Amino acid sequence: MKIFPVLRALNSPALLLIALIFTLHFRACADEITIDIPKVAAPVTDSAWVNGAYHADVLKPSNDNDGAHAALALGWNEKGLLIHVDTDDSTPVEAGEEKALWMGDSTEVYVGSATTEGDYFQLVFSPGRMPAHDQPRFFMNDKRKKPPAFAKPEIQVVEKSTKGYAMSVLIPWSNFTTPPSAGDIIRLQVHANDAVAVAHIFRRVWFPKPNYANTTNTYRVRLATTASPAQKAVALTSVDRHWNTQLRVLATADMAGKNVEIGMDGNRTNAGTLVAGGPDGSELTFTLPAEIAAKKSAKLQVLVAGEILPPELGIPDPVEKRKNLLSKCFVKAQHPVFDGEVFPSIDFANNDTVDIVFGPYKLDIRYFDAGWNEVAFPSKPGRYGALVTIHTSDGLTDTRRVTLFKTPKKYFERSNPYGVRLDFPGSFGLPADIAKRDATPIEDIANRQIADSDTNPAVVAAGLNDVAANPAQNLGFDLWTLDNEWWTGLDRKLGQHSIYKYQVYLPEGYEKDANKPWPLIICLHGSGERGSDLKAVTKNGLPKKMEAGMKLPCIVVAPLCPEGGWWCPSTLIEVLDEVESKYRVDAKRVYLTGLSMGGYGTWDAAVRYPERFAAIAPICGGAAPELAPRLAKMPVWAFHGSDDSAVPIWKDQRIIDALKKLKAPVKFTVYPGVEHDSWTQTYDNPALYEWLLQHSLLNNGRLSIEPQARR
Repeated sequence: MKIFPVLRALNSPALLLIALIFTLHFRACADEITIDIPKVAAPVTDSAWVNGAYHADVLKPSNDNDGAHAALALGWNEKGLLIHVDTDDSTPVEAGEEKALWMGDSTEVYVGSATTEGDYFQLVFSPGRMPAHDQPRFFMNDKRKKPPAFAKPEIQVVEKSTKGYAMSVLIPWSNFTTPPSAGDIIRLQVHANDAVAVAHIFRRVWFPKPNYANTTNTYRVRLATTASPAQKAVALTSVDRHWNTQLRVLATADMAGKNVEIGMDGNRTNAGTLVAGGPDGSELTFTLPAEIAAKKSAKLQVLVAGEILPPELGIPDPVEKRKNLLSKCFVKAQHPVFDGEVFPSIDFANNDTVDIVFGPYKLDIRYFDAGWNEVAFPSKPGRYGALVTIHTSDGLTDTRRVTLFKTPKKYFERSNPYGVRLDFPGSFGLPADIAKRDATPIEDIANRQIADSDTNPAVVAAGLNDVAANPAQNLGFDLWTLDNEWWTGLDRKLGQHSIYKYQVYLPEGYEKDANKPWPLIICLHGSGERGSDLKAVTKNGLPKKMEAGMKLPCIVVAPLCPEGGWWCPSTLIEVLDEVESKYRVDAKRVYLTGLSMGGYGTWDAAVRYPERFAAIAPICGGAAPELAPRLAKMPVWAFHGSDDSAVPIWKDQRIIDALKKLKAPVKFTVYPGVEHDSWTQTYDNPALYEWLLQHSLLNNGRLSIEPQARR
């Protein structure tokens, strides 16, 4: 029996009556919800503290999949913040490394300042339900500039079994930059992670908008004397497989039989009653009427027994949902590397599923050779591209690009086409000569995986062919970058190319002197910001700092890479050309920086066009060491986290080492213990901008301007 039902049975009748009020009591502050959590007398080791705590008895699925039911209790005492999570989870899965605990069954807690954006820390707790990990563990990820000395949290596992777990934790106040007291407000977000396999996670979230890097997407939590009434129901909207817009209400068992209504524009529509069953005790699924579902910009209120369930919900757009789903349906050639006289067949990789979901569809395919000439047949070996236009029966269209490569000789796909040779890392624990003695079967598998995987092997073959044809221009470049450049060239020939949209920040005083040229910093975002919404560029990095009020004595430009794209050096130069034509840019003082995918883009653009940039600052990116000679005179300051698992540090280290051998003007800052987010502290550092602005181009050479000569 779980701890929540046992402890709630001990409550007084008056408290039980209050608990029956499902709707969340809240106070609005700038349209934000504030939760009161009570001061409790019992320590974390005494589970009785949960009796008088604030309760969220139902947490919200973060997507269409439920995950395990989870409930939450919150309180506080003189020592710290108290959190209790009780979850049903019949499949114990826990990550091996502490820094990866979030990839298994765990509780994630995000605690932030009520007033300072970005001032937060993350704690992840796992209960220890597996034989290899039978004790509770935690991991802390601190995002603050100057965190206090860390005080270890107290963890009390109340129950753990194959059916689930219940766990209480106390986070000491000394971990807060400014320890709060009675009446103060903090920001808090809690996730219950249910892993069905490591890194395959369903989440139940206390706040309906999980966002790890934005503490405004949290509840405001007030340290009070009494608790806000329990949250006993949550609501979410979604689009079903028949493209109907649905409302789903999840509630506790005692809410069964309660009536549910939806409200919009002052009108109410009856949705039915909550029915016993489901992971949370009772639930209701209701298809929104067409006239309501069509109001995409409207907000929907959900009422249970006449009481409003906050927050208001947005209405998803089925058409956008269909477009998004179609964009994720993979188109591929049956044999992208081929040797015949006709092009290979092209279709959806999962065409049966596409047929079921979208109905009959049509593919219009145009083929182009390496010189971007439209052709009907592959007349000679080399690179080809198939431009595939998708037409669904209900009028959706989408375009895909499939790279193809024709071999000059007969090609057997299941042979060793790429000649992979392996040398096994010592950490495998294998004999030193195993690669020589018995590597052939493994090499066969590796070669076949390249040929058969969803990663198009024609991109590899065509890229290597480009390198062989023009090593001076292409040697060392990422093969997908070469592929991207080829497709951009085709877009230009077809008149379908457009440069990136970009955000511009002008310095103070720009309008005062119409003749004064200004330095320019171009900042490239990571893969997570790609799309069509220009506001996305402000989520991270330098644009985020500029939005928050940072002042720099230069122009700052932040381009936006389209959904599914990769930074294309020639398109970035087009952005630079346009910016220089529209604004007073000092062409000798143009600087390039970027994070993650933007770090790669920074290296790529600088190598392709070293004459256009005075200095670069790539962050958690990488480049091949073969490219180093092209940057021998380029001032480089690179940054990387030592524990980055998304982009391993060796991706940057290898070209840094190659540049150092050439005695190039290079600096490399490694942040010990930092994972992928090495950009926050980099862009917070004034020394970066001082360093960039010291450098200038002079007659296609490079000159570091002395301090007294700086503008």
